[in-house]
Amino acid sequence: MVFTPSKQLSDLSGAPLKIYLACPYTHPDPEVRKSRYEAVNIAAAKLIVAGHIVYSPISHSHGITNTGLPMDWNFWKRIDQEFIRWADQVWILKLDDWKKSHGIAAEIELAFNEFKMVRFVSPEHYNVSSF
Repeated sequence: MVFTPSKQLSDLSGAPLKIYLACPYTHPDPEVRKSRYEAVNIAAAKLIVAGHIVYSPISHSHGITNTGLPMDWNFWKRIDQEFIRWADQVWILKLDDWKKSHGIAAEIELAFNEFKMVRFVSPEHYNVSSF
């Protein structure tokens, strides 16, 4: 998947949002994990083009886990918790099985504990497939 920005997606009326962009990731099939990684990258790119500041834990950690680090939430929780604190809002990209994701549930709980707004966004809104 490739995203090529053709124009500014929105005109921000004020300061850009700092967005923590989450999506489900863990799956036994590496192709599903790769597709989810690609989908969240497209959504993150579109938000960045729109002027927002985006941290996507999957965009960040997918390549790093290829070095042998674990993929599970327990390993990444400490890092993700700090970025949730940093963010203005937590956005959940509703890819397939997002409601079953232990990581998503934990990220939502952390967001609520930090009094962060949680926004649920459809993959279709960003023209990415639901994996």
